[in-house]
Amino acid sequence: MTPVTGAFSNLHVILSMAAALVVFGAAVAFGSTRLRLVALLQAAENFGIILLAAGASPSDRLLLMDVKSFVVLLAYGVMCFRWPDRWLILMTGLQGFAFLLHLSDVLDVSLPRSVNGLFLNAIGWGMLLVLATATAIHVVNRLDKSRA
Repeated sequence: MTPVTGAFSNLHVILSMAAALVVFGAAVAFGSTRLRLVALLQAAENFGIILLAAGASPSDRLLLMDVKSFVVLLAYGVMCFRWPDRWLILMTGLQGFAFLLHLSDVLDVSLPRSVNGLFLNAIGWGMLLVLATATAIHVVNRLDKSRA
């Protein structure tokens, strides 16, 4: 495999990481405290997967990903309890669904891992879209307040 074909075969990973960095950066730079916390939590979750995959054996990796997903779900739950915003509740629901998909990887092996990965990928893009939308709405509301 040449470097060019290798880059094209991993293009979806490169684009998703770039999109995540742009959205996390925008949320940290222009967002409220809630948006900054969620962006940092999402960044820790997304890039924590890379660290877990690099340092763990394949058998431990599934357990560590389940634990990580549950800890992130608890963090979202605490934030929802503190700030009951609609977008944050939606993020918590998406994270809960992702946690159930991580559990299904362990509890029910009849679901192909590629299908589970596609569902998790769709949830990740949905969470990224919710965070980007919440950041944009926050910026627009802040600009409207400053004009008034």
